[in-house]
Amino acid sequence: MRSELWGASASLIQCNGLGRSVISGLRVGRNKLEFGISNGAVFEVILGSLILIDVKVERVIMMQNENESNSYINDKNEMLGLIIVKENAKLLRLEKCIISNISIYNKGSAILMKGGLNSKLEIKDCNFIQESNAPQSISAIRFISLNNGQVLDVDGAVFSGFTADSQYNSQGGAIYIDMKTYDVSLRFRRCVFAQNSALNGGTNIFIAYKQSPQRVRRDSFLGCYACAYSSIDQEKSFCYTIGNDNEVFIDERDSLQSSFFQQQSNDGVWFIGKADGNHTYNPIIKCGLPTNPCLSFDQIVSYIHQNDSLKVETIQFCEGIYNTPQITVPSSQALSINIVGCNSLITEISAQQNIEKVLIQGQEDQSIIIERIHMTLSNNSPQSGFVNVQGSNAGLILSEVRVSGLVVSAPSSSTLEPKYLFHSAGIIYLEDVIIENIFLQTGSIILAEQVRKSNEQASAGIEWLGLRSSGIYGCYFNEITTNESRIISILDSSLSSNSISTQNNKLQSNADSQSFIIHDSIFSNCVTSVNVLDTETKGGIVHIMSDGIKFDIITCEFRRCQVLGRNLVYIGWTGDDSNASAAKTIMISDTIFTECSSVIPGMRVVAQDIYNPQKYFIMQDSNTNYPYTEQNQLYSDEKATYDEVYKHGLIYLESLTAGDKLGISSSRYDIYGIFVAECHSAVGSGLTATKVTLYITESVFIMPICYSNVIYLNQTRGKIESCYFKGRNSTYEDPLLQTESEEIVDDTWALCPGQSTYYSTTTHGLVYLTKGLYEIESDQFEQSQVGAVKVDTADVVMNNVSFIEPKLEDEALYDGGQNLVVCVGKSHLEVVDAIINGFTEDNCSYRTNQIEEYFEMSKNDNSACTLNILKDGLCQMRVTYKWELPQTPIVVLEKVRLVINLKDEEEPFKFELEGNNFVPLVFTIMIDQIRLKTKDEIHDEVMNNIEEKKKYEQNNTLSNLMQIFQHRFINKNEFEEKRNKTIHFTNQQQKNSFIANEVDYTRDSYGRIAWPPEGASQVPFLVLASVHGTKRASFSMKDISWLDSRTSYYGILASNDGKKFTGENGEEGKEIRLEIDIKYGE
Repeated sequence: MRSELWGASASLIQCNGLGRSVISGLRVGRNKLEFGISNGAVFEVILGSLILIDVKVERVIMMQNENESNSYINDKNEMLGLIIVKENAKLLRLEKCIISNISIYNKGSAILMKGGLNSKLEIKDCNFIQESNAPQSISAIRFISLNNGQVLDVDGAVFSGFTADSQYNSQGGAIYIDMKTYDVSLRFRRCVFAQNSALNGGTNIFIAYKQSPQRVRRDSFLGCYACAYSSIDQEKSFCYTIGNDNEVFIDERDSLQSSFFQQQSNDGVWFIGKADGNHTYNPIIKCGLPTNPCLSFDQIVSYIHQNDSLKVETIQFCEGIYNTPQITVPSSQALSINIVGCNSLITEISAQQNIEKVLIQGQEDQSIIIERIHMTLSNNSPQSGFVNVQGSNAGLILSEVRVSGLVVSAPSSSTLEPKYLFHSAGIIYLEDVIIENIFLQTGSIILAEQVRKSNEQASAGIEWLGLRSSGIYGCYFNEITTNESRIISILDSSLSSNSISTQNNKLQSNADSQSFIIHDSIFSNCVTSVNVLDTETKGGIVHIMSDGIKFDIITCEFRRCQVLGRNLVYIGWTGDDSNASAAKTIMISDTIFTECSSVIPGMRVVAQDIYNPQKYFIMQDSNTNYPYTEQNQLYSDEKATYDEVYKHGLIYLESLTAGDKLGISSSRYDIYGIFVAECHSAVGSGLTATKVTLYITESVFIMPICYSNVIYLNQTRGKIESCYFKGRNSTYEDPLLQTESEEIVDDTWALCPGQSTYYSTTTHGLVYLTKGLYEIESDQFEQSQVGAVKVDTADVVMNNVSFIEPKLEDEALYDGGQNLVVCVGKSHLEVVDAIINGFTEDNCSYRTNQIEEYFEMSKNDNSACTLNILKDGLCQMRVTYKWELPQTPIVVLEKVRLVINLKDEEEPFKFELEGNNFVPLVFTIMIDQIRLKTKDEIHDEVMNNIEEKKKYEQNNTLSNLMQIFQHRFINKNEFEEKRNKTIHFTNQQQKNSFIANEVDYTRDSYGRIAWPPEGASQVPFLVLASVHGTKRASFSMKDISWLDSRTSYYGILASNDGKKFTGENGEEGKEIRLEIDIKYGE
């Protein structure tokens, strides 16, 4: 049925009954020549309910009738409406209706709702459209609440081209809701707003509240998209007032989703939805509108192939779970692709298998924007990642996205192995993203190859990112496990070094104006492994490389994260150091690290060749290693891994530039207000820095997992100010640990109690400073256990530093109070205004009875006034005369053992020493021959080992092994080259390495290899050993050509100053005999 309006002075259809009226299929409009003119509403609901189905009203002009009177329009100044709902009506429902090109002179709306008690306005799959040629524009809905229980429910609608009436303050272009008296319950689903306008705010929606608690929740608007012509339109999209009509707020803009680029209309917006009881799919008409969403992206692809000029800029997924084919759009049809869901709780997408192994594939310089959606990995496509952005002018933006994997019984059972989840050759911007429960066989989470905005990114569809810096904001990374991959990798590529094509990449040259920021984000229970042979991958959780741009990590938290590798967080610098003054380029502030580790399980430090014409050898230490029991693909196959400690650090800061004349970069790293507790790395359980300018301020480093170093600074210009350090809480109380084989292990000497596979060393103290210029000011060291500061060939000033070291029992294995500061090498150390256990130098210098009583000092107690600083002969030290400096402790040796295991190619000969008063960095041992064995002693030894002899003769291995070690000694240059490489070998490789040597060596009358060989090292010689606590030390050798255990006994002396060598009972020159324990060998 069709009705033409001309001069109507009353409502066309009036609903005034107590029941429900239904009108279906009605067409209302003008006559053939011109607009229809009416002085009354088309539909007027006074009582009861009115349902309009498939009704179309178009090209109607409404105006006030000055002459006529109508019983239902008593006030000629009352605002008009095409459809009017009065205060006593119960329901108005529009379904599959079209209202277009309606003009109301003076004032009015397409729907005027004067909501009474429990009244409802329901809109389902309708289009409200105003074309530009309409004589007078109006708003679509004006809802005025007059009582309680009112509801506005919109499910599937397009609002386009509406303008707020100037006589009503020009607010609410499409929808205006008056809640100044009563609340209105709002529910919007599957909506599009486009080309609406309102001079004073609320181009799409405006709500007038009486008070703040009335504000609607964001989940009242799901799957609603607003096209914005400018960023100003974005700000004005959804506005509101609270009580005061003159104060307009704009912070509801996120309730209606809009993109990061300019959209003039909704032509490029496509909806994908599920057909269900409330939503039907009509295959006869074109899909993609909120009123008839497509069922899958395949349907959109078919439209793309049919029309090359078709725009596909935004894809709005409605509620539901979607296993979608690859999403890709030609760059000519979309400068950027915006993938949007209703929210991450009700919209979920995953990838079908495809050749390119990625769900969303961007074209060259085409940006990808993903918002409000849940992305899940699938076993159906185990090698597929989510997004690949190509071209350095493009970008990847994720906002309010949740990413999750599969629920598995154990991470190792996962079959997923994508190369990455998110990759961008351009910038990356994440905000409010949750990535959790990701268990990968291998693969990274985020790979970003560019962090600088280009001048052409406005044309790449992300122009409204504006001044916001690329980065990671308010994100949560939880329960992520992968192997041989960095979880997040951020690279800064400049024009000169960008590996991507840079022909059109005009990056901003002012690096100071750009930065990459990780802010307010949490990394929890993230685990990965990094192969030490991979020189490009260093930081397991976060790997950052700056070529001049500023990087900040602010207000973040890392908790229970583990990297089976060298570094948890790595930040490298390759930028320009030509500036005269250091510029702040890297900052980590107000960030927490708890229960984190970066370790290589079972790691052993590369041993050094002992041959030296000076007969002064520096040996590296090694922990006792037990079979690694944790499950990890990289380090669970019984490999032995050798590495160098200076490459390790929980946080690793490094410059790769040439630097100044000292090799130090002028780029400045600021560490401010960080908190590190119960963490571990081989060294640098807090951080390690190399070749940088570093400031550490107001930070806390406490209770590392092991007795170990916390700050390791190498070739650095650094200042540590107002920081607090505390060593491991106490010695391990239960020395009996149960291993998997149910054997009882004595863990008394363990550097990492309970973590037998963790490498650690007490050599470096809590803070280790080498080859640089350093200031330590106003810091506090408490119960260091391993000593507070170790200075090695560096210039150091310590000012106003406080040490708290309670006196421990003689049985204590780790006593930092015995050597608060150790200075070695060509160092310059100045100590000013130190404080020991609350005592200043003045307390000690001008002692009175009152001071002694106040500080509980006895008259003969000088311990509190002793500044335990130890140095070698090369260190130059300046300390005020008021302090008493201790004498060099005399070493007491109790036991020395050599463990021989010829199967261990890197550490075949390990020395273990026990005693007392061992001081790190200066602890030196002397190895000498005591005497020759008698014939009887030799005979007894042969008889006692006759069974061992038979074993070796049967296996024919001893001769081969000894040949190997003699061959190693003869070929020192070749061996040195091999030693300097990181060695990683399997058990099978070990077996293969013991193949018989073809060289025929000189043998004695008993058929044994003549030993020692010609040109062997001679005793006595000196060795620097690594100290564990104060009572134990160790080192390893490869060349023991000096050792002839068949005919001689050997003895050990030790010294802390390289001058006075003592042994048994601390007596000078009284050697303690070397015990030889043969695990495998002669």
